[in-house]
Amino acid sequence: MAVYILLAVLSVYFMARSLSEYSFGIVEIGFMDVALPLTLFAAVAIGIHATAIFVTFKLFSEPISLKAVIHGIGEFYEVPVALTAVSLVLLLFKSYTVGFGILAIGAGLAFVTIPMFVMISQLVRQSKTIDKFYAFLFYAVFLFVAGALISVLAMDSQLGELMNTLNML
Repeated sequence: MAVYILLAVLSVYFMARSLSEYSFGIVEIGFMDVALPLTLFAAVAIGIHATAIFVTFKLFSEPISLKAVIHGIGEFYEVPVALTAVSLVLLLFKSYTVGFGILAIGAGLAFVTIPMFVMISQLVRQSKTIDKFYAFLFYAVFLFVAGALISVLAMDSQLGELMNTLNML
């Protein structure tokens, strides 16, 4: 997962830096301005998915450790890593549209499809007498609520920063 995050950060940084060249020097983008928010987003997204899978297994299946959940998610990251590496190469050759599209597909796989696949595959293998549909529904509701809470906190902090910036003008 760390390799995927590093490649994604580099891809977004090179794309943002290349696009900032067209701003006539008005916009300067530093590496840490891109790296910290993207790394934090990736860590929070993986953490929410791992926690949701862990809690779902705790309630609807045989208990599984959080380390095993993270390992289960991480073992499927070859495709997102490969797509992000291809995206990085394309962005270095200034193919922004295709590079960004491949980066978005890799992010969709990494943050949506793979955790959902891990949860469903483990639930199919080991399940209690409760219907698997209710476990999946619980997983979806848990993700929605956790994602909404994190999004509201992020929007609140960004809005506060914007208000402070406007007060300085």
